[in-house]
Amino acid sequence: MTASPHFSGLERSLSSWSAVKFFLALFVLSQGWIIMTLGETGEDVGRLQTMCLRYPTDPAATGHAARQVLEKWTTRDIHNFEHHFLIDLWIHPILYALFYTSAFLHDLIHRQENANTESTINPVFVGRSGVLVIFSAALCDILENVRHKSITFDSNNGVIAPDQMMYEACVFASTKWFIMGAVSLWLLFRYFSAPTRAAAKSD
Repeated sequence: MTASPHFSGLERSLSSWSAVKFFLALFVLSQGWIIMTLGETGEDVGRLQTMCLRYPTDPAATGHAARQVLEKWTTRDIHNFEHHFLIDLWIHPILYALFYTSAFLHDLIHRQENANTESTINPVFVGRSGVLVIFSAALCDILENVRHKSITFDSNNGVIAPDQMMYEACVFASTKWFIMGAVSLWLLFRYFSAPTRAAAKSD
């Protein structure tokens, strides 16, 4: 058995199977609340998050397309959008970052401790680099939310959403999706290629 003595106590606590399940439950609850709060408006929010992929080098075109979506919103859409920030502004990004961090460390540390040979790659470096990548996605999410939250609607549902602001929000959102999509695929591959749940029995 190869020990990993340089992981901190916090990292080991986060790597436990109970921690993975706990943060997964919080992540699912917050995601469910956001989906229910947005309702049908969620589809348009998804468009805002990916609009810049159609115009990757043109903030003006991204801003124009985004405002076309926003100008069609009803008072209820605006309410749903503004209300969902109660959780999505920063709480939800932190919760999913903690879940993915816990799952990533669970896989890394338990595999390392049950390995038959010494790894040539420093697992602590890999672990902390992975955590940094995960939290960078959460930071992108928060930066996106801050920009979207600054969208202003007047009494006639007129929209104030500058081109550059909408473009930046979309770039941050798309970066978040790219990073978390890659992390999710990696964890699924690791889980199904050689499940680590058996190691959870020792948690």
